Amino acid sequence: YYNFFQKVIEGSKKNSLIISVPSFIFYLAGTLGNIIRFFGVKTDLSLSNMKILVINNFFANQKSIQDLKINYQPLEKAIDDAIRFFESENYF
Repeated sequence: YYNFFQKVIEGSKKNSLIISVPSFIFYLAGTLGNIIRFFGVKTDLSLSNMKILVINNFFANQKSIQDLKINYQPLEKAIDDAIRFFESENYF
């Protein structure tokens, strides 16, 4: 996540700060979400969701390139396109 958001910050030319949050904060928030759910309050905050955020997932696109013949553009171009879209829609 850090590398991705660093590229977004660089591409958007915005002065932003990335704060690293320790894993135990996510676990604490997820546990709190489970307790809130127990009392009938609807929330997307749950221990399961928080556990997914802290695991190191890495994926390769090689299979989709080979099997589906997909051509991907460089990440920097995709980020630049997204930033230009959101700027044109006044999201920033």
